[in-house]
Amino acid sequence: MTLHRLGVSERLRRSLRTTNAIENNFSLTRRGCRNVKRWRSAAMAWRWAGAVLLDVEKRFHRIKGHRDLGQLLAALGRGPQEAELALRKEVA
Repeated sequence: MTLHRLGVSERLRRSLRTTNAIENNFSLTRRGCRNVKRWRSAAMAWRWAGAVLLDVEKRFHRIKGHRDLGQLLAALGRGPQEAELALRKEVA
């Protein structure tokens, strides 16, 4: 509902209303870290997670509607009242 009120395009809204991108990131990171048999310290865990995320980043794809992210950022920069007024103008 919030994305709709902000006036985000349907294509971008469809991409952002699911958690698939986040869940995919988590599963790939989990798969990359499962081969470590002994975590020596928290710093080592952070280093491994960072290294895996850098590797996983190569497999990321653009979300559908990525060209409309500027529109979303502009809408988020406005206050709630201005976003509501903009929505009313678009409907009218």
